[in-house]
Amino acid sequence: MPVTLTEMMEGLSPRRRAKIDREAARIIAESRNLAELRKTVGMTQKALADQLAITQASLSEIESREDTKISTLARMVEGLGGRLRLYAEMPGGVQVPLALGSKRAVPKRKSGALDRPMAKARRARTRSS
Repeated sequence: MPVTLTEMMEGLSPRRRAKIDREAARIIAESRNLAELRKTVGMTQKALADQLAITQASLSEIESREDTKISTLARMVEGLGGRLRLYAEMPGGVQVPLALGSKRAVPKRKSGALDRPMAKARRARTRSS
């Protein structure tokens, strides 16, 4: 009788499952585009298209675009079970989380918490000019 992947994983030790999870995360992290990411997580175009309530042809067109809206990219990543996060990398290596639309990307911080590193990066840039 065939065994499902879930049944097989349940039969493994926690240590072995953790190793498999790490390797899967590594493979997913190496994905270069939407189609590769979809294939890496083991989803067909048809399955993802159904989940997103679009046609397989539309999904194929989205995957082959050179320029995709961030909102479309976010929907696709969510359809694959993930979450899209955006960061702006500023001078001095400061990473600033960005939000889609009016939503906040991160909880509100004390006034100036992000401004201090940004100001420091601006000062360093001004000095080197």
